[in-house]
Amino acid sequence: MLTVTWGCHSNEEVAPSKPVHPPLHVEPPLTDFNASLPPPEVTRTEYPGAIRLEVTLDVHGISSWNRRYKKFFGVANESFQSKNEINASAENTNHADMYFEYYGIGSTDYEYTHSLDFPESAPTTLFKEVKVRPAIIEYMATTAPELLQSKFEDSPAVENNFVGNYEYTTPGSTYVFKTDRSPARYGLIKILESDGGYTGPDGFFFKVKLEIVFQK
Repeated sequence: MLTVTWGCHSNEEVAPSKPVHPPLHVEPPLTDFNASLPPPEVTRTEYPGAIRLEVTLDVHGISSWNRRYKKFFGVANESFQSKNEINASAENTNHADMYFEYYGIGSTDYEYTHSLDFPESAPTTLFKEVKVRPAIIEYMATTAPELLQSKFEDSPAVENNFVGNYEYTTPGSTYVFKTDRSPARYGLIKILESDGGYTGPDGFFFKVKLEIVFQK
């Protein structure tokens, strides 16, 4: 088992890893999105048949955050991209299987076709909310990654839910997914923490912690 902690590489300047916190009654300073962006924090653990990523996306910024923050994720190359980056080429768009928000997870093609430059290249990833114990997640990651496929294909969805390309999320919820690839890649996302919202006319904050387990 190999565990590595890393951040996404970017040509943009990276914010300090230990910012000085302002007094509690003062809002954190807004990020200038024409300058630097904090990359996602990622801890990667590799097993014989699966990869586990523990991901933290955390930003305080202005309303244009969604074009420059790296919230799009590609399973095959474990990449994080911003909307500006996936719009740079059809290949970049095709590499993005899904994206993360503080209130949901979605396939790249969901709701973004009106603002994607290469919508025909956006894959359709499917999600299903399921009930699964932490011990089973650990077993699937370390020993039986094939169960990620059977969990998606054979297990019932949570009551009043269904398979789709977008899911509204709550902390503690778990989702299995199937990528739009040949062959398909199966995986699991557990929402550990999520929060976000507006802090004024232009201010915005966004924080998500999640665990991703997927087949090699």
